[in-house]
Order: sequence, then structure tokens, then C-alpha cells
Amino acid sequence: MRIEYPILASDWEIAVNNTTEELKKEELNARYFGHNNSFGFYPIGRLNSWHGGIHIERSNCVRAIADGKIIAYRMAEDYLLEKGTQRKYSNSFILIQHNYESPGKIKKEAGSTESVKQKLRFYSLYMHLLPKSELEKDGGNNVPDLYAKYLVKTKNNTVARGLKVRMYCEDDTKKSKEHVFVPCGGILKKDTTTEAPENHWMNNKELNPDRKLYGKKYIFCNYNGEVVIALGAWLKEKGDDEYMVKHIIAVDKNTFDKDAVKGTMIFDGVAGSHIQTIGKNKELEIEKTKDKNWYKIKDKNQYVLVKDCLKIYKKLKGDILTDEIQNVDYPVKAGAIIGVPAKYAFEKQDHYNCMHLEVFTDDPEVENFLINNAGDDSKTSLEVPANKTLQKAKPCNFLKKDIKVKILEIKENYTQIGFESIKNVVLPVEGNIYTPNTNGRKGEKGYNKEPKGYHIYDFETVNTYFSNALKEGESNITRMAGGGSGKDPNRIVEFIHPKDGEKYWINSNEVTGEKDTWVTLSTDIKSFYEKEPKDTDVDILLTEQIKVRKLASVKDSEGTEWFNVQGKKEHKKYKGWIINNKENIIEVNPFKWTDERFGWQVLEDPSNTYFYHFGDSVNDSTPKDFVTQVWEKLKSYDKDGDKVLTVNELHNALRNENAVNHVSKLVCKHQSEWDMANNLSSFTSEVDAIYAKGIDQEEDAEEKEQLTIARDAKKVLLEEKIQKLCFWDKIKDGEIEDYTTREKKYVEKHRKKKNASSIQKGIEEKQLKEVFAKIDAKRIPRAFPSSSASIYHFHPIAFVEHMKLITAPTTPPWMEIALGEAKAAKFIKEKLSPTNEMAKKYHTYVGLPKASGSTAWCSSFVSWCLNQAGQNNAKSAGSQSVLWNEGKLFKRITEPVYGCIVLMTNYVKSTGKSNGHGHVTFLYGVDSNGDLICLGGNQGDRLKYSRYYTNKVNHTFTQKGVKVEQKFNGFFLPINYPETQSKQPELVDMTKLNNELAGKTVKSNPNNEKTT
Repeated sequence: MRIEYPILASDWEIAVNNTTEELKKEELNARYFGHNNSFGFYPIGRLNSWHGGIHIERSNCVRAIADGKIIAYRMAEDYLLEKGTQRKYSNSFILIQHNYESPGKIKKEAGSTESVKQKLRFYSLYMHLLPKSELEKDGGNNVPDLYAKYLVKTKNNTVARGLKVRMYCEDDTKKSKEHVFVPCGGILKKDTTTEAPENHWMNNKELNPDRKLYGKKYIFCNYNGEVVIALGAWLKEKGDDEYMVKHIIAVDKNTFDKDAVKGTMIFDGVAGSHIQTIGKNKELEIEKTKDKNWYKIKDKNQYVLVKDCLKIYKKLKGDILTDEIQNVDYPVKAGAIIGVPAKYAFEKQDHYNCMHLEVFTDDPEVENFLINNAGDDSKTSLEVPANKTLQKAKPCNFLKKDIKVKILEIKENYTQIGFESIKNVVLPVEGNIYTPNTNGRKGEKGYNKEPKGYHIYDFETVNTYFSNALKEGESNITRMAGGGSGKDPNRIVEFIHPKDGEKYWINSNEVTGEKDTWVTLSTDIKSFYEKEPKDTDVDILLTEQIKVRKLASVKDSEGTEWFNVQGKKEHKKYKGWIINNKENIIEVNPFKWTDERFGWQVLEDPSNTYFYHFGDSVNDSTPKDFVTQVWEKLKSYDKDGDKVLTVNELHNALRNENAVNHVSKLVCKHQSEWDMANNLSSFTSEVDAIYAKGIDQEEDAEEKEQLTIARDAKKVLLEEKIQKLCFWDKIKDGEIEDYTTREKKYVEKHRKKKNASSIQKGIEEKQLKEVFAKIDAKRIPRAFPSSSASIYHFHPIAFVEHMKLITAPTTPPWMEIALGEAKAAKFIKEKLSPTNEMAKKYHTYVGLPKASGSTAWCSSFVSWCLNQAGQNNAKSAGSQSVLWNEGKLFKRITEPVYGCIVLMTNYVKSTGKSNGHGHVTFLYGVDSNGDLICLGGNQGDRLKYSRYYTNKVNHTFTQKGVKVEQKFNGFFLPINYPETQSKQPELVDMTKLNNELAGKTVKSNPNNEKTT
């Protein structure tokens, strides 16, 4: 689930010296939370009354806070007037249902892959949106996409564009004039047989020069059975035998047809054939296409070039119903603009403008959701408190007393020790070792018995041949190839140390001996350095609490676990080892909303009081429990100390960032104000109680009467407004359409065989119903608590902020690995170091240790990166191994996400069938054309960024003697990796990215990458 703020920085604008500039982040955040509002606070409003949301003030638009479905709306035809006044207000609203499902925690039972997930159904309400009459002003600029139809007007008033061609004449030496017009999208057949005489202008290099990209400037073609000569740059290949006149570049006008219609050209598809010309200023309702150069004309199989139209504009759809509540079921995406704040005037505030935003739930799982009952921990981060030490030396549990080590280097304060294998030792057999393969009569182990090796008779003597590197009872010696047999008096043997090549720096006072000698450790080594320590390699004492990333973990000689951590962002320079315990490592898990760090808590008001007094209740002498707890969070703002928050004190408190932070973490269970129409008697009783004190204390009969009249007038005004605003019991609980109706609509929409026989239609209908059943099984039911308005309310922005913590897209771990490898390769070719050695490393992982960069290594790179990130993978050098393991190790996704696997497949051109080859890479971003920018190996003989198409052939080439086309196959992810974990691909500059890898300006392929 995507979560977005209801407003963005670009939605907030202020006028400064008659110019417009975006608000600074600090002011924007203040307005997000409402503590810079004039009115509309949570959970206590301007009249010390219950207020279940906040007001968004002075914004240009409002956006959906999460993915979901619109379940109801009301669009007012025009503003309403408060009874007896000219104060305008809007009762337009949109109500959205959202269904969250947590990533889940994998059960720890052996072999289980089932995860426990926490679900929560919640709603967002957007009240006081612009009425229809206001939306239609200003040329439709205020019309949200939800209600909009998109329109353009044609701007051309010329005859059709295209390409003029010349009829071929053998004796034409001077390049005769054009004779025939071919419109944009027109088809010409390739002509490979016509050869012009030597003196023909086609063979004149001045009249028909060579060009780098297209060969000759002019080429032979066939049009309507005649040989013609056409400008090659204005043509593009269409299949093996044809050319098409380009739509964007070809600009010749049809001057041969005096009766040609003037206007704007219409085509039968994206880059399709010209089918008609329509007049200038013709209004068209359009839909955008994946190709940014084309619009589709709505409800028609007709297309128009964007460049042939005036600027796109919006109008309200014709099917929008006004003034009545509409129960609907429309999907909506987070961040979609759904309305514009409207006027909500009240006494002394005739021009107040706002949108009331509310987030609430009736889900009985809400408390389990807040305490993280499912145990989700996928977003847990780590922090190390101040005054803790990060140790530079790595804890050790294997360099123990009595182990044999070799002294490799000796420096003043540090000594390097390690382990080496010893080979080519000529060892006399007699009295030293037992050589037969079978066990001996005196208990000797045969050479071929596990563990394979010689039984040693005289360990001390044999050990001298190995520089005392052997440890009795543990070290094993074996015969080298050609090392003797039978009655040979000697054997050429070797000792292969299990830690061969490992080296460690320790304090010099922990070991005694000479360089290049083997010694026995006299004590346990508790820590070591992997590189020679420098004077700057000292332990780090933290002066503040920092966020860290766990890099590795080990256990020391006493079994205590240590974490190797590195600070994040500005603390990245802090890196070292620290014992993993609650005092040293603080786990921050945003799924635990009620954790002290986040401070969320549930408050209930069982009385559902609407008006509150902080010193005493309007109904009795003691404060309500609900308001008492709110008071605890706000009492420091009671400036005169009378234990009553005046309107001004309340406003000042709720405009303070710290105070808002406190009360914004309250989840308040309270009757919804939007159901007040069904509880008018309770509401009016509270109004009576508010006025009662003043009326009762008034001794003057006339004044008492006036107060009573004012009270009654206020009640009438409020009651009418309540009736106009409330909607709760008008929202339908359940589906708008039953299963049969939904199924019927799906079948009709997707039916292709319109004119087929009844038998064919029946077969197709059965297949479509089966597909629909699978789709509908995943459908989230529409629901609303229309029968009960006692619900849990969240501060909308605090809710969004925290939901972002648990839903925020992350960088897939394998992409961090891949990016690190790309930086290490430095844009260097695969035949050179270090890329060649890196390619060998990837191949070795997939089982091809002898392969190098000259062997296709795209899949080996992908497999290696996934493995390094702890993901199951195909462990294969075959690019199509992702496809072969679809549903087992990988899942196909419909929409690309950052870091997903991109698969290209080679198809035999003559048959359209896959040949089992292709290319595999990782998605990094998209360019301005929407093409994929991918990071991968074996791309242009490098590890780099390359461009790939999704909507056309990437490359045509000959593979194993057969002509093939490489095309996009699909997007994939490891099967257990949540699709929602990754962010959406961002717009990137491929050239700039490759320059950064190389550390200098390099040449990036401007076209799609050739990867064979």
C-alpha cells in the first residue's frame, strides 16, 4: 500500500511581492499537522467541542492519502447558505475505504513459509470540497482527475503531411521533381532489385550522398506497383519487406491533390495509417497513451499526434450527479488529486476556506494493529545510545590457547599471524607413517579411510618436517600427485590447512616467536584486526545516540554475540563492534505504535460528549475521563492556572508543535460527528446546558427572554446545518453490485469473438468466467459501519506519518550489492581488470569456475547479487533461468518497481518462438521517454547502465546462424519479496550515471543496448 500526504509542497503557495513561491519545509510541516491553522484542531475544536479530524487550509488541492476505493461521494451543485445569513459552506465530500495488510512475520516452525499478517480496514473522509459550480470556473483547472474528462482542440488547418517521392526513370540524370505523395504512416515496399544506370542521378554522390545512419540519402522503394525514389531518413523499417513514412519527421504537404481536405490528420493507431482529416479547432475527448507523442480519441480506435493539438484541458464528466449521496466503488491511488478545499464560513469568519480531513476505523483489530500482535519486524531499525563504545578490533572465538599459528609479520605494537598449507614435503615412510589403504592389524587407519590421510607413528618427528605446524590428533597429511607408492622409501606429502590463507593482526604481547615460524598460542585471542591497524584505528566513544546499520555479527570466545555496526547518514564515519544487548542496541520497530518511543494510545469517551469544559463538565461537576486525559497533555498551556482552557488558550496550545505532537498520538474512540443527525436530542441537550448557566443567572426578565430566543435560533441554525452535512446512515454497507453482475460486466468488456458462433461464444464465456473468478477472489469487499458510528479516530497527518514508517518503499538489498559492484568495476571492459576477475567470481558462484568475462555473464551477475542479499535464486548462467523458475523462485509483476529483475528474450524472427537465450538485468530507473534504464553485467562488455525498450524490438541480430529479435519479456521479483517494498522507478539520466561510474566523461550508447 502506498501512503501519501494529503498535500504536497507544490500544493501550498503564498504570494510574496506579487510573485509565487513554494512554502519552506518548516511551514509546510506546520500546516501538515494543523498547528499553523486558524481553526480545525484534533481532537478538541474551536468551541471546546469534539472534532474528529483537522482542517487543511489554503491549499490548491487535496490528495488521497492511501490506495483504496471511493465508496461514496456527494457533489454539491453550489454553495449552501447558513440559515438566515449569507455565510457560504460546502457539504461536498469523498469517502475512501482503505485496506492495509502488513508484510507479515514468517513462522519459525521448520520448513514453514507461512506468514502471520496484520490487517486493518480504515477510512479517509474529505469534507467541504468545492461544489460543481466552482469546479467549472477557471477553464477547468480545479477539476480533479477523478471527475475529469480530458480534451484537446486540433490546431492544424493544412493538407495532409507526409513524403513526396519521385517516379523512377532510367534516363533521369538531373534529379527530376517529385510526382507522388505518401501520407505519414503510409507503406512503401522495399526494393532490393532495381539498379540504376551508371549515369543516373542516384549514383551521383553530390545528388545522392552517403549518410552514416541510413546509407544513401535516397533509396529505391515500390509504391502501388511502381518503382519510386524516396528520402530514406523519413522512412522507418516495418518488418522485413516494408517501410513506413515517419509521423513526426515527414513534413511534405500534399500539393498534388487540389481537392485535399485541410485540417488535422487522424490515424488508426499509434504510428498507424492515416484514415481521415478533421477540421481545425475540433474538440476531442482523449486518453493518454504509453507513447508520449500520441493521444487516443476516447471510445474510438482513432489516434492523433500530440503536436497537432493545442494544450490539454479538463472539464467535468457528464455523468456526475449532484446534491445527493452516491454509493459507488471506484479504485483510487494514493496521491491522486480528489478535490479542492472550499468555503466553510461561520460566525465572524465569512471567508474561511478549508477541507476537513478525517481518518477513522471501526475495525475490531485496531488494538492488535497498534500493539503489533502479528509480530512484524521488517522495518525494525537499530540505534546505539550515547556513551557507548564501538570497538575497532573484531571479536574472536577460534584463535584459542594451544592452536598452532604462523607468525607472518612483526611490527612494533602489532603482529600478523595466520595459517598456511605446507606442500612438497619429502617424508621418509619407515617409522613415521602407515601407507596402506586398508586399516592395519595394530589399529592403524588406512589411507583411504575418512578422513583421508596417513596414520602417523612418530608425531614429533613428522612434525619437524612441517616446521611444527601440525597439532597432534587433529592435523592430517596427504600424498601429493606423483608423491610415491608401493615400496618407495619416501612420500611427497602436504598438509592442507582448513584456514589456509587467513591472516590476522593481534597485539604483539599476545604471541611470542620469530617471523616465519609456527608457534602455539599460550592464551585465547579475544579480538583481532583484519587489516594492519593505523594510529587512527582507535575505539570510538559515542557522544550522542545514533542510528546504525548492522553489517555482520559474530560470537566471541565466551559465546557473547557482537554486532558490527555503521552509523547512517551524517554518522556514517562511525563503525565498529559492540555487544548485542538491550543496553547497547536499541531496536526501533515502527509496527509497535504503542511503544514508548512513538507514544500512541487509545482513549475512549463512552459518553460521546460533544461539548467539553476543562475545569468542569457541562453535565456534572467533574471532568470526563476523556477530556481529563487530553488535559494532561495540554495543561501546561493553561496560562492563568484556572484549570480551564479558554478558547485562546486552546488555540495557542493546538498551534504549538510540541502540544500537537502529544495529542496527535491519541486514537480516540468517539461517536462520529457525521452521524449527529441521528442523535440530535443529545446534541441539543448539550446546547441547552451550555446556555442554561447564563439564562439561569440572568435576573432581568427581558434579557433572559433574549438569551432564550438566541439559544433557540442557534439550535435551529445548527440543526439545519447538521442535517445538510451528515451522511453516515446514507452510506451503504456491502457491495454495490453482486457477483453475477460484476461477472457479466467483465465478460462483456473482455469478449473478443463478437461475431463468433454460439459454441465459440460459449467456450470463450466459460474461459472468461474462470479468469474473473480468480480476479474476484482477490477483491477486497466494500464495507462501511453505517449501523454504528462509534469509531476510532486518528490524527490524519500523524497517521500518515506513521504509516509511511511501516509502508515506506525500501531499496532491495540486492541493489545495494549491485551498485557496489558497479562502482568497483569503474566502467572498465570485461576483458580487463578488475571487471574480468569480477565476472569470474560471478561465474564461480553459479558453477562455472573456469569461465571469464568472455562468457556471457549477465545471469551469473544477477544470481550472485541475489545470493549476497540472502535471496534464493536460480544459481545459473542462463539468462532465461528466471523464466524457467517462474512460480518457484521468482514471480512476475505487472508494474515495474525499483530493483526488479528485467528479462529480455530472443525470438526467432521467422517463427516468433523463443530460442532459449536473451538477457537479464536489474531496473534502476526510466528515462524521459519511459524506456528502462537498467544496471547489469555483460551490457556493452561492461557492468554499467543501459537502455532497453518494453514496447518494441530491442535488437535484431544473427545467433547461431538464425536471425533473432530481442524483446522485453517481463518484470520479476524473488517469489517471497513483497512487491510493495520497493519504490517506483524514478526519472534518471543514463549518461550521467555512467560518467559517475567511470569517474570521467564516457560514451554511453544513446540507443537501446545490444546484449547477445
